Amino acid sequence: MQNQYVGDIGDYAKYSLLRALSGGFRFGVSWYLFPDEGTNDGRHTGYLKDPKKWQRFDERTFKILSAIVESGRRDVSAIEQSGLLPRSTVFWSYELDFEGCTRSCQAR
Repeated sequence: MQNQYVGDIGDYAKYSLLRALSGGFRFGVSWYLFPDEGTNDGRHTGYLKDPKKWQRFDERTFKILSAIVESGRRDVSAIEQSGLLPRSTVFWSYELDFEGCTRSCQAR
């Protein structure tokens, strides 16, 4: 996961599905964070400009992700603090760092 992807259309689908399945279950979310690459990836937020089309599927998720993207704070911690997932959700983060690692150690 890269922070630059927070709030994109993939997140909307993913969190909407998790919320739909959450009835009575406790979630654990493990973030394996990889540094942002500085590319244009993660710019798939155009759906937020069309609430009539997209908001109806999961209004709460739509509004929360919209607020996160508009704030410019596209970071997994914003998801954790947003209340998007049930309060009982447990989050764990680990930042992956492959600096100085050869290609063979990255594959492990």
